[in-house]
Amino acid sequence: MKIALDFDGVLADPIPKLLESIETLYGVRLVRDDIRYHDLQELLVLSKKDEKILYDATFSSLDYVPPILGALDGVTSLVEGEHSLIVATKRHYGTKIPQWLTAYGFPQITVYYLHTQSMPDVDVMVDDSTKKLAQLVEHFKLGIILSHPWNVGVYPVKGNIVCARDWPDVLEVVRAWSNAKSRSDDE
Repeated sequence: MKIALDFDGVLADPIPKLLESIETLYGVRLVRDDIRYHDLQELLVLSKKDEKILYDATFSSLDYVPPILGALDGVTSLVEGEHSLIVATKRHYGTKIPQWLTAYGFPQITVYYLHTQSMPDVDVMVDDSTKKLAQLVEHFKLGIILSHPWNVGVYPVKGNIVCARDWPDVLEVVRAWSNAKSRSDDE
């Protein structure tokens, strides 16, 4: 099965760096649960200019960006299950993603930069952005939203998009969907 994984919020955890950037730039101390919006402009009621400054401060480097809890084990499990994986990201500063993956011990995964490359068709897409899943819905058969404070309660009501609480839940959803797909293919 071919599975696409978003980078930020699925593999990498940019929130510690985002919280640090918000405090440094605006003097506002927030915690992870305060991040209730995926859109930085909406989160802090920023001008487009200030949003770009915050985005650049947070996402221009992968230094000090740890993996999401369970991501390495989850990806390793998917690879061992003989699934084909790609990273599909809209991150503009994505050129260091392969090095980041290697540095944290992830297997080699092809990276698609969706601001310059077309999204390939996949069986499953795992993302933390309901907006991105809705934009790419024609490219996957099953969408999995990895739950975070910024996407709680905004899940689209569509039969092919489900929510996973964490990486073990992602693996269970993939396993169940793969088994159901195999049974229907056998019939």
